[in-house]
Amino acid sequence: MARRDIVVGVALGVVILALAGAALAEPQQTASQELDGASFNGVWAPEHRGPPGGPGGQGGPPGARPDGKFNLGGGGDLRPRRGFGPSPQGAGFGPPAGFGPPGGPGGPGRGPPIEISAEDQAKGLEQGDVRTRSIMTAAGKAKFAAYDPLLHPTSNCRTPGLPSIAQIRELQEWRVGESEASIRHESYNTIRTVRFDQSAHPNEAHSVLGHAYGKLDGSTLTIETGNLSEEWGGLGRNAPGSDQRTIRETYRLVDKDTIEGLIEINDPLFLTQSLRMPVRLKRQPAGTEIVEFPCDVEVSQRDYKFIRDGIGQ
Repeated sequence: MARRDIVVGVALGVVILALAGAALAEPQQTASQELDGASFNGVWAPEHRGPPGGPGGQGGPPGARPDGKFNLGGGGDLRPRRGFGPSPQGAGFGPPAGFGPPGGPGGPGRGPPIEISAEDQAKGLEQGDVRTRSIMTAAGKAKFAAYDPLLHPTSNCRTPGLPSIAQIRELQEWRVGESEASIRHESYNTIRTVRFDQSAHPNEAHSVLGHAYGKLDGSTLTIETGNLSEEWGGLGRNAPGSDQRTIRETYRLVDKDTIEGLIEINDPLFLTQSLRMPVRLKRQPAGTEIVEFPCDVEVSQRDYKFIRDGIGQ
């Protein structure tokens, strides 16, 4: 074979491979472009970042640690057990270390895990709570100082509302239509309705779930929630949120089985700056159903008392 024929043959081979690669890539691009509001429909569950270490960050069940501190449980099953007190340490509540604007919770340069004081441990607080407290106003810190775990909604078999229900590792059933979206949370059978035909919050009484309107733009869903009542856990795990706070959730379909979300809380009364929390949801297998869990106030409060008494000893 002549040298010229070899060169031509190689060139043709490169062209054929390039065309084949483009042909294979085309279906993936088309599939991505086909993601729309209907692609949100189904049952989802949040994934959680692992605890970074420190109190409760070594995994294992709740209980006393060799160093005398109390471990709320940072490993194993992170799925909350209804009526069994607070969720495990590091279960994804509150802002993660090093996440958010400069100077925010965690801040640039994460540093070592935050130490939890005996007083905070007795109240069941975790690192996310301490990071949130670091950017709270004087009024917010004063409110948080009066925290009693027995007043928390979950210790009284009530939904903690946002942002916790968006992060708790329990199922969420999404239904997105033309005029509204409905999100049913397995957590305390909480149901949220998001209106697409509204762009402002009405002048009405505030509530634990507030009023939500939103916008669907292709594969991105944005939810604005206001008219929220003052609640323990209104800024995350346990930190209180005022009735002036608003919450913006942005969810983007990465693919048909993955949603990347960001929760941003603004509270001019209790926060000195915005509080931002990531959330990632994975689609659950077909046939997965939401079930209602019983809740026993006595059992739930007994668990909180166990934490408090365990620290005090």
